[in-house]
Amino acid sequence: MIKIAFVIDTVATPSAGTEKQLLAVMNGLDKSRFEAHLICLRDSEWLQNNPLSFPVRVLFAPGLLRLSILPAIRRLATYLREQNFDLIHAHYFDSVVLTAVAALVNHKPRLLTSRRGFITSEKPQRAKQKILRLIRHRYDGVICNSHALASFVAQREGIPARKITVIYNGLNIDRPTSADSTPPPPVLSALGLSRDDIVVATVANLRPVKNISLLIAAAAWFTERNPRVHFVVIGEGSHRPYLEKQIEHLNLKARFHLLGRQERPELILAHADIGVLPSISESLSNALIEYQALGLPAVASRVGGNGEIIEHGKTGFLFESGNLGDFCEQLGRLIDDSDLRRSMGAAACRAAEKFSLARCLNEYQDYYELMAGKTEAG
Repeated sequence: MIKIAFVIDTVATPSAGTEKQLLAVMNGLDKSRFEAHLICLRDSEWLQNNPLSFPVRVLFAPGLLRLSILPAIRRLATYLREQNFDLIHAHYFDSVVLTAVAALVNHKPRLLTSRRGFITSEKPQRAKQKILRLIRHRYDGVICNSHALASFVAQREGIPARKITVIYNGLNIDRPTSADSTPPPPVLSALGLSRDDIVVATVANLRPVKNISLLIAAAAWFTERNPRVHFVVIGEGSHRPYLEKQIEHLNLKARFHLLGRQERPELILAHADIGVLPSISESLSNALIEYQALGLPAVASRVGGNGEIIEHGKTGFLFESGNLGDFCEQLGRLIDDSDLRRSMGAAACRAAEKFSLARCLNEYQDYYELMAGKTEAG
């Protein structure tokens, strides 16, 4: 039995990319081979209201730069020692740093960390990068969810390639019944869409990095030319007030719809025609994988691991990030051609098998056994 401590800042919602992936892996591990424990630096309302199938320890840790972080480090070090873990798998910057410090007094657990996003050149992010370079010798392994991110991490953090492993995200998509035989969910019905309308859908947190502003600008261009096109965005976030003002300014309230957070976004996507992702930065997008699994052709920015999901011209189209003209050109090809949407959607659905949860779990389990010394490399 391999005992693993999964460390993360908190789980505020199970729908966020990293949290969703972490919970899927922890719940899916073979319980005859692995014993999973969740350690959260901070509490959340979701954790309080949702009992999990594995032990959960909350450290009530403050920010890293506060002196009161020291008791939290001691609590973590004590817990790691008492539980006698074989592996520690840390996610997010705070958890990686805190665990690297706490594990100094525990020589048995091997420390694994995940990288699931690019560190930009902004000043706070550069500081994080320097800290990660300083503690990189503490890691026994780093897991990246795309080859693009793996190259970035090797270069920027100075981590040897031999320590980096790529494991793609895995999703277990519950495919709804065909949209042709099921009514649209109430949130779509309320918009008064007809069967002839073309629905362009996005699943994204409303943050600047997702660049929904570019999608709104594209919507303004298309709605002047095609009265059948509607845009829906599934997700919530701090950028919403700004986006609402942009929608109102461009007189798009009847055609551009912010649907907020949805419990089952796949029910909405099943009634969409095209999936889009205009992000400025992505490592490996769960949203793009969801589009593919549901048979949606996609248009996405050519950043990070998007090109590892979309095969340009076969399962969707890639455009140069931030380039409105290129975005509109690629999206227009799908809006104008229903046969192309169907053929690309079918190809996308077949390609989605590459990102199945079963495949992902097998790779994680093999990796954990290797890192715990239960199997031999090669």
